[in-house]
Amino acid sequence: RQLMVLTAAYPFAWIHCQSPVGGVLARVAAKRCGIPVVYTAHGFHFYQGAPLKNWLFYYSAEKLLSYWTDVLITVNREDYSFAKRNLNARHIYYIPGVGVADGKEKSGKEADMRRECRGRYRIPQDACLILSVGELSKRKNHQAVLTVLAKIDKKEIFYLVCGQGACRKKLVRQAQKLGIAGQVRFVGYQEYMAPFYAAADLFVFPSLQEGMPVALMEAMAAGLACVVSDIRGNRELID
Repeated sequence: RQLMVLTAAYPFAWIHCQSPVGGVLARVAAKRCGIPVVYTAHGFHFYQGAPLKNWLFYYSAEKLLSYWTDVLITVNREDYSFAKRNLNARHIYYIPGVGVADGKEKSGKEADMRRECRGRYRIPQDACLILSVGELSKRKNHQAVLTVLAKIDKKEIFYLVCGQGACRKKLVRQAQKLGIAGQVRFVGYQEYMAPFYAAADLFVFPSLQEGMPVALMEAMAAGLACVVSDIRGNRELID
């Protein structure tokens, strides 16, 4: 109702929406007032291997609303190919994510940041540090890394996770149950990531679903070796 009032009160030239729910609401409101719509899909929730409920709900909605979409922007080739074959937006484009800095502007303080970051989180300077970045959710799959870390059973390997989310307590309990709590650091949401990339030896990105992951692009730009899950988005970045 708020969008209906807003779009009726002002002469908007166009609307840009960027999430599944926002995309539904914006396109319904825009259709009523004849406002052109650009929709950026940061990874469709229906994809190869997605649950049936995702296809029933999200695909049905996107199929219907594609008739009301002037420009559809996809961020990976899998979604682009699917949209070209199955959706009916007036124009469909592929843009590979939102991008990151190219990593060439080194500060020259990486060694200092590495020492300081490791010291802050009580990680030995000579330890092997694995880094993951992402919300603490089932989709980000941090639990898989904890399982593997326990199987490796090397006390000189540490795992640091930047992110917050509903699964934090569950992941903490898992680390405790596996006997690796002393090697794991959950440091919450971090706005400035350079010290963490400098401190890490390996970036692990085990997500079950992604569009075009910014965290992985940042890690690559920082020069880290990356181990990732074999999913769309990741496949376009990693050989």
